[in-house]
Amino acid sequence: MSRPVETESAIFQVEGETVGRVIEGADSGVLRVAVAEDYGGLSSVMREVIDRNPQMTCCGCFASGSDLIEKVGELQPDIVSLDLSMPEMNGFEVLKRLREVVPEIGCLVFSGFAEEEYVRGAFAAGAQGYIFKEDFREFIDGIREVAAGRRFLSSRFAAIEGLMPDTLS
Repeated sequence: MSRPVETESAIFQVEGETVGRVIEGADSGVLRVAVAEDYGGLSSVMREVIDRNPQMTCCGCFASGSDLIEKVGELQPDIVSLDLSMPEMNGFEVLKRLREVVPEIGCLVFSGFAEEEYVRGAFAAGAQGYIFKEDFREFIDGIREVAAGRRFLSSRFAAIEGLMPDTLS
């Protein structure tokens, strides 16, 4: 069976900023994405961007890591996007708990921390991707890469020696 050819068909923009692309002919399954972000305004934008992509649906937004952990079994997301700085349970703890509860879930960190130690710590705790919040335009690409079983890093981290996705663990 041949795989459909992927072609870029549309670019999503929020407030003039490119935030993702729709790919025609990609896998017809819809990705279920849960968002853990304590800033409600950003959480709403993330939900909108995910839901505007016909290949994805936001199955839930959570203001704390503990709320996400409580509902993840019920919602069964394919991917979780989470902030590292949240009330009740920080992102590192959430990553470790997710690995215990649903080890097959894809985890994409979406954080305001751009320091190398946070990136390395997130991957060590179980993340498959890390996007700096200022690189929001890479959000949908990060979800796609993690869903495909590949690691993803914001392009800003490409210049840091030894910080390529396949070298992190």
